[in-house]
Amino acid sequence: MMQILLLQLNPTPDQQKLLLETMRAFNAAANYVAAIAFAEHTASKVTLQQVAYSDLRSRFHLPAQLAIRAISEACEAYKRDKSRMPFFQSEGGVVYDGRIMSFKGLMMVSLLTLARRAHVHFRIVGSRQAHVDSLPGRADLRYVGGIFMLEVVSTEAWTNALQDESITARAWESSRVM
Repeated sequence: MMQILLLQLNPTPDQQKLLLETMRAFNAAANYVAAIAFAEHTASKVTLQQVAYSDLRSRFHLPAQLAIRAISEACEAYKRDKSRMPFFQSEGGVVYDGRIMSFKGLMMVSLLTLARRAHVHFRIVGSRQAHVDSLPGRADLRYVGGIFMLEVVSTEAWTNALQDESITARAWESSRVM
């Protein structure tokens, strides 16, 4: 059974700036692709990648895999409702997967940003059952009320192992001191 693990990130000020810049560029790029999809009446990832990929890399400074994720998100949003152009909030979510996100031990995650990988401490704040079609390893980075949250789809066994209170409490406290 798949679970969504809710992680509250504890970025340094520099990491917070990098994450926000990445989030804004990713969503601006997704809006750019969505406008093309709407104008051309196409939800083909292949077609939109051929048209927009190099622009996303140069104009929005997105790393390769984030450019591909922005194209994919715009395609999926356009497919849901082809009667209107999708719009992505500047501080809306960013989709991560195993190519651009990895865990470094029990309390740190490495996330690709515009400039480099950010190794960010986190604490587990909850979990919930995932939708049937959720892909393990996918994560959504969200920014709500000045707090970064990462919602990671994982197996139930992995979720249970990480939620050991004694491990997470000690790791979170030591990460706050840094």
